[in-house]
Amino acid sequence: MQNFKKMVQILCVSVLVMTGCGSESSTDKSQPPTGVAGDGTIGDVVSFYKEKYALPAIAVITVKDDQTVEKSGKGLRRMEDSVPVSEQEYWGIGSITKSMTATLTAAIIDSGILNWDTTLAEIFPEFDGMQERYRSITVSELLSHSAGLPQDDDEVWAPFVQSDTPLSEQRYALTEEVLKHASDQQRGKFLYSNINYVVVAAILEKLTSKSFEELIRTRLFEPLGMHHSRVAVSGQRNSVWGHKYHNGQWVSVDPGIDDVDNAAIVAPAGSRTFMTLDDMGIYLSAHLRAMHGNTTLMALQNFRKLHTKVVDADEDLGYAMGWFTEGTYGLQHSGSDNRWLALSFINSDTGFAYFVVINAYKVGIEQVVFEMLQALIKRTDVLSGE
Repeated sequence: MQNFKKMVQILCVSVLVMTGCGSESSTDKSQPPTGVAGDGTIGDVVSFYKEKYALPAIAVITVKDDQTVEKSGKGLRRMEDSVPVSEQEYWGIGSITKSMTATLTAAIIDSGILNWDTTLAEIFPEFDGMQERYRSITVSELLSHSAGLPQDDDEVWAPFVQSDTPLSEQRYALTEEVLKHASDQQRGKFLYSNINYVVVAAILEKLTSKSFEELIRTRLFEPLGMHHSRVAVSGQRNSVWGHKYHNGQWVSVDPGIDDVDNAAIVAPAGSRTFMTLDDMGIYLSAHLRAMHGNTTLMALQNFRKLHTKVVDADEDLGYAMGWFTEGTYGLQHSGSDNRWLALSFINSDTGFAYFVVINAYKVGIEQVVFEMLQALIKRTDVLSGE
């Protein structure tokens, strides 16, 4: 399961400095149509990028406060057939799920059964083999990738792909095993690793006696009104499929086939979350409102904790809880399972949030979501006074 941190860094730094917007349609076919968000031309822009990069499909949504400014989905569910996508398809979001797992954790902290500084030793006193250095690791450190746990790779998840054991038991077993082994990673230093988020899920599952999948549905999706979101591949065969690039062409991947790219155990870190554009808009709006001091999901102090930088990711970016940060106004995260690529970006200064997703992945395709996001931002510059 690939680490997309470098791609996120490039996108974040580039996105946050972009200004300028055209207000008339372009006559240059090598350039995307220009316009203003909400003018009805977003479908033309999305189609331009789909054709430019010969993609199966691409979809976008822009929101401001609680309102959808514009949205569009263009292309095919599967490259091999002729069924067009609609705006109501379920789109894969990959590691953007990390921000949702962090938000779920904050909501459970708000209920009082956990706190940001709860340690692994307090949660798992029965783990006699736990490395001493891990015993004082906190929930905050896990959510910010600063716990010093090892980086994951496919070998970590491969043994669980075909497992019939309940997922909560799998995550508990993985957590116990990981904590037995020493790591040369420095605690307090940023290291992006899906293991952190699987351990967080194991904590939530132990404290609530409910699976992560049930928790995120009942404690996050339903309270926010996200009724078209799921953490499962069931039903995805009747929606959009992800694609890989093979022998010079896009090949769809049956979402029901389990492999390390979409291993169920990794769901809290982002391996099988799907939702409609509208639900993603609802989710981004919830974070945008909280950045402006308004939330009903939990106490504002806990929501804001999610947005506060914990550790430097590099010289330009920080990492909070499930979000890369730029200053105090920008939140962003990308996601992929090597079949999809998605990017979310929230700018509290302008009040706009954006989401771009393509149902395909290959090396270098990050440029697509960058250009599409740039186009969305330019379309809102006039509306935000930039």
